[in-house]
Amino acid sequence: MITATREDYLRAIYRLEEKRGRLIKAVELANELHLAKSTVSERLRELACAKLVNPQYSTLSLTARGRTLARTLTYKHRII
Repeated sequence: MITATREDYLRAIYRLEEKRGRLIKAVELANELHLAKSTVSERLRELACAKLVNPQYSTLSLTARGRTLARTLTYKHRII
């Protein structure tokens, strides 16, 4: 099940990747969401366990499933 918090994280990662055109860092995500890096790290572990995010050293990216979900959520939010 996808929670509202997970939706927020997926959409933020998706937007940052699109805006920057590269992999993003957890620090950038924390700044975007106005949260502490430790909080973001905990949530990223959960997203990785759900196979929605690929953490790679100091960067992260969405999996194919995560990207599809994030794209769908972003589209729905733009329509609303």
